[in-house]
Order: sequence, then structure tokens, then C-alpha cells
Amino acid sequence: MAIHNQIILYGFVSDPARIIKQDDGTYIQGGISVLTAPGKRTLSVSGRASRFVKLEYATIPVYTGNPDLIETMDELKKGDIVLIKGNLITRNITKTKKCDVCGTPYIKKGMLTFVNPIDLNIEKRGLSDAEGEMELKKHCEISNVATIIGTICSPPTVTSETKYDKIVKFPLAIDRKFYIKEDNPETRVDYPVVQLHGENGEDALKRCHPGTKVFIDGTIQFRKYKEQLHDCQNPECQNQIKWNDWTLDIVPYDLEYLSDWYTDEDLSKMALESIGIEISEEAKADEEG
Repeated sequence: MAIHNQIILYGFVSDPARIIKQDDGTYIQGGISVLTAPGKRTLSVSGRASRFVKLEYATIPVYTGNPDLIETMDELKKGDIVLIKGNLITRNITKTKKCDVCGTPYIKKGMLTFVNPIDLNIEKRGLSDAEGEMELKKHCEISNVATIIGTICSPPTVTSETKYDKIVKFPLAIDRKFYIKEDNPETRVDYPVVQLHGENGEDALKRCHPGTKVFIDGTIQFRKYKEQLHDCQNPECQNQIKWNDWTLDIVPYDLEYLSDWYTDEDLSKMALESIGIEISEEAKADEEG
């Protein structure tokens, strides 16, 4: 099965690049935040409006350890337009925040999701915010594009729901096609989260399971978690720590099942078995005949 993890960003540089160098000036790491526009395609939610489904302008983090690409990043200024081709990468990290009362560090494991560029070109320079927004609208169909093949890692679950829509999520295992020099050489798989809406979500709940391989044609969206409260890890402190977090999710316009999914026949059989009816081998043969 083909390996595919491609992100295209045509975006507005919203902040100065963050560049790390050695004392001798050698580039170590570069990062930029790129504002992208949503495409004109819509997500299917039975023709009704949904507070979940609206795709918005998204600021996407882009990081690299490639010296040539960092050098290009170092030339960027707020207001420039860039065209980036890259991959969606995840990295396990440890996040720390000190308690406001006792100063004890609250430590929690998390995941950083970002775009690793393979190619980065400066398309325009020095645009105002209004000019940048118009430029992104003009090129919205290539501003934020994700085409990915991956394997579902755990059962799809409903995380939010309204009368007309629900958010269905699952982590996706994506094999790496490119070697990332600054990353752990043993890392060969990334695990971003997929966020489905409408008919896509309803269908995935029925048909997908761990091991289902899918093709996604969609976009990536920056998402903030609601403020979370965690008990201080100092047993003598009764304070709760306010934790703000964020992630990048893959939001499909279209989801195609490639292998190991539940077909209509599988679903019918499972429905009968759930009420204690088994289909005999003879009956199966009759159906197939």
C-alpha cells in the first residue's frame, strides 16, 4: 500500500520567524506561523448549519531542522506569502506548568503536531493584513490542503454532539515517507487526530475500526482545548492548575475506505448476530448464488 502524507500551505506569515543558531551561526531549528484560508468546499451535514462544521482561517505551525529551509525562513518577515509543501508530523513531548500557589511543576505528557516542510518558497513580500487576507481568499483552494493515507488506531468516538451534527474523532497512524534528520531515527510513524462531521462521521462510526486503512482529502485545522483544571501534583497543595492546550486536527472533505472496513454485508450480519440470529453457511451460499 502506498505511503502518502502531503500538506500544501499557501499562507500569510503572521509573526517573525523563530530561528535557533549555534554560536558559530550554524542553523539548528526554524519555525514560522502561517495563516491559511479555508477552501470553498463544504462538509456534508444534511444541508443544515452546524456550529461544529465551520472551517475558519487557521494559523499552522511549521518547524524544520533543514539548514537550507531555515535560511529561507530567516529571510521572512510578517506580511510575506509563502508556498509550502510538507508532511504532517507528530512528536511526543513533556509539557510543564508551575503551580501559581506552591510553584510545584505540573508535568503532563502530550503530543506536538506540526508541518515539516520539504519545500518552501517566498511568493510575495510585505503585504498588509488586508492584502494578505485578499490574497488567501484568491488562492483558498490551495491555501490549506491535506491528502493522507493512514490506518485507524482506535475505534472512532463521538466527542461532541448537537441535534444535527456530531464530531467523530480517531487517531490515525501514518507511515513516514521522508527521513527527518533532527527527529528520533527510530520514529517511523506519526499519529495525528482526524475530526469528522456529518455523514462522514456517521458512516465512519459504523464502518471503521482499528486496522481500517483510509484515504483522506481534506484540510488541517488549529484547535484549542477548553481550559482544563488539574489538581496540583504537590499533595500538600489544594490548588488547581489552569491548563490551556491546542492541537492540529485533520478535517476531511472526503474519506475513502481502502481496506479492512465493514461492508453493508458485514453490517447486516453483525445486526442479525446482535439479536441472536446466525446466518448458516447454506444461507450464505444461497445469497451469493
